[in-house]
Amino acid sequence: MSLPDLDRLARALLIVILDSAVRASVVAAVIGVAIHLLRGRGAALQLKAWTVVLWAALALPALGLVVPAWQWVIPVLQVAPSQPAAFGTAATVAATATDTALPATVGPVRVSGLVFVGALYVAGLMLLLLQAGLAWVTTRRLRLSARPIVDESLLARLDRHASAAGLRSRPLVVESSRLFVPITMSVMRPMVALPADWRDWPADKLDAVLIHEVAHVARRDALTQRVSLFYRAVMWVSPLSWWLHRHIAHLAEQASDEAALRAGVTPTTYAETLLDCFAKLQRQPRRVQWHVAMARRADADAARRMERILTWKGGRMIMRPKIWLVGLVLVALPVAAVTASVRLSPVVPQPPTPAAPPAMRAPAVAPLPAASSVQVPSAPALPAPVQSAPATRPATSGSQAVPQQSGRPVGVEPQDDFAAGAYDVGTPGLVAPKVLSGQKPRYTPDALKAKLEGTVVIEAIVLPDGSVGKARVTRSLDQVLGLDDEALAAAMKWSFISGKLNGESVPVRIVLELQFRIH
Repeated sequence: MSLPDLDRLARALLIVILDSAVRASVVAAVIGVAIHLLRGRGAALQLKAWTVVLWAALALPALGLVVPAWQWVIPVLQVAPSQPAAFGTAATVAATATDTALPATVGPVRVSGLVFVGALYVAGLMLLLLQAGLAWVTTRRLRLSARPIVDESLLARLDRHASAAGLRSRPLVVESSRLFVPITMSVMRPMVALPADWRDWPADKLDAVLIHEVAHVARRDALTQRVSLFYRAVMWVSPLSWWLHRHIAHLAEQASDEAALRAGVTPTTYAETLLDCFAKLQRQPRRVQWHVAMARRADADAARRMERILTWKGGRMIMRPKIWLVGLVLVALPVAAVTASVRLSPVVPQPPTPAAPPAMRAPAVAPLPAASSVQVPSAPALPAPVQSAPATRPATSGSQAVPQQSGRPVGVEPQDDFAAGAYDVGTPGLVAPKVLSGQKPRYTPDALKAKLEGTVVIEAIVLPDGSVGKARVTRSLDQVLGLDDEALAAAMKWSFISGKLNGESVPVRIVLELQFRIH
């Protein structure tokens, strides 16, 4: 893959990531306002709401491909134009996000900083995916080494709590000496894992733990956590992805706490159970996790969690959960659809400019310009071989190629060394270059205001590596408003399958016809 290809790939990747991050942030902001207005005070309902945001954020890129586009015109700042560099000197190509671009400088193609930014993004993605993979392997080993619990008393308690939570069957319950706190793991077949000392627990503590973990199973919190980890890995450049993963995890624990308290567990008993878990975790090394644990390490969030438990007086829902959730979905669906359909159409404000000479003006065709068209003379479609003009005269838009009768390098004129060392496409035995990609020329603000249209004919040298080494105008359209410079800049960005003579890549002289049209 060539360096320009890497640059284009990095640019496309970063645009997709940043675009998705902005759209997801808009959806999250709207849903956050809806949560406040609908007065969803319970942690379980808030967890469902933010889970909807998570799935909507994942679906936005695909949704943007199917919903109709809605163009939204926004103003952008205009940057003062720069002067084009001389032929053969190193220069940087300048570009904007609009069809009204600045005159590009001409010179060898260089890798922009976007390639390094793209590489940094990929490195972060691979690191987070590797971390998740290691956590999955660790949890899988724990699951395989755990022993099923067959105690009839515990299974009877679990059956009772599972039925109260709306589960058709109780989850599998196991024990492991490697555990210090209860956890819920696995998505396809949910499993509650207990520490090996669970037999020493009093009955009220055992009930509190089982109700807490069964609530995780009933809501499928293990699946939600895996999805949020994946979203955070893919969108790690977005602060929303980190906040959403953390917030969903906290809400899942709060919702299970509320489920245990509503089931009749006293706040003091439940708080003592959590404090015991926190104390055990403080003495153990930090490990990666791919499961839903009843308690993590003690921190400021843990202190707030304990305060909520001790001050809990019973939650009263303002509206029924199903009605609340239906209202949320009715808000989320149109918001996600509209957010995915928006397409920004930037418009550069044009400063006052002197009126163009009468000869430069053309009748207006339409108020908005489309992208400039690019044509290669004497070639029906890309990537057909590019034909050149005769070697003894400048090329024009309607000229046909005249094959050269000798294999020697030729130029446009006998006394001109522009094409020194380059072969004409009519050289016997020469396989002409074929177009891989072509850059369309763009209007300058002044030329667009003057509604100038026409054709610029460019003579270019295609190097053995397929890039354009140098180019010059052989038929001018405009030397005042910048269209000639734009055509030169566009020609320098073309790439080809190099021309070959006797199986070896050689420099070849070609002619391009670049058209400026307002549709």
